[in-house]
Amino acid sequence: MIAGLIGLGFAWLWLLVGSSAAAAAGLPIAVAGSALIAFTAWRTVRCPRARTGTFVAKYYIAAVVGEVIAIVAAQSWLESHRLGALLFPVIGVIVGLHFIGLWLAMGRKRFLWLTAALVSVNVLALLLPLAEPERVMLSGFGSSASLLVSVAA
Repeated sequence: MIAGLIGLGFAWLWLLVGSSAAAAAGLPIAVAGSALIAFTAWRTVRCPRARTGTFVAKYYIAAVVGEVIAIVAAQSWLESHRLGALLFPVIGVIVGLHFIGLWLAMGRKRFLWLTAALVSVNVLALLLPLAEPERVMLSGFGSSASLLVSVAA
């Protein structure tokens, strides 16, 4: 249940990232998405899944520490090369890859699917010829949807 709520918290943050680039449509999208995330959180608390398997803390800690270090390094590198417009999709790829560590820590295949979804949507955001707002929307909404589906499924 806790992992699901954490995932939904980050789904909400990614929703806000995408909404921030959506101009006038951003507020209604943020409100509707927030309601969907809140409903999923309510359902997660009301109907918790049985916890299965073991938890290997060293993999979890390594994944989170590696993620933070990679995000800080990527932000610094992108800013120094005047590529700040790529920050959100790069962060999305890093976040996606960190779920491999969560798969190792918990043995749940759902984390591998989440890795594939987050990395795919954010690599697309990096490779497609998009203006910055569209790149941020694809990264934000795609990452939010990936996390939401991962928790809701």
